[in-house]
Amino acid sequence: MSLHTEKPGTIVTGVANGAITKRRFIGYDDAVCAVKGMLAKGVSRDEDQDTGKSFAITIDGTALVEAGGALSKGDNVTTNALGKAVIAGKGEYINGIVMRDQLTVGQDVEIRLGGNMISTVPTTTSTTTTTTSSSSSTTTSTAA
Repeated sequence: MSLHTEKPGTIVTGVANGAITKRRFIGYDDAVCAVKGMLAKGVSRDEDQDTGKSFAITIDGTALVEAGGALSKGDNVTTNALGKAVIAGKGEYINGIVMRDQLTVGQDVEIRLGGNMISTVPTTTSTTTTTTSSSSSTTTSTAA
């Protein structure tokens, strides 16, 4: 098990638009990200905060974020509906990259912030077509 640390770059101050939970992705509205795959402004630091109160947001460098799933170093991550780090799927914003493996959900993981690109990771779909005639049967399967 490796030690997860952070090396924050720029830290800005936000005014809490709702209750803020520490170590969660924060949207540009200064609220915990509440939609999976949304664009994050940064990550809340190491304390919870009440609505209307000021709080610190790390917007670059590395930050500790609570893992919402098992993550491996190099994974592109986005936010889930609770502001936790999860693997980014196709069409979701990449809010950072995992620096060290974190296989335990609910534990902190070091994320390099930045990029904010839309993921182009293909999703896997499969189509099966079955054709039947009186003398033979053919099955075709394709994966995208």
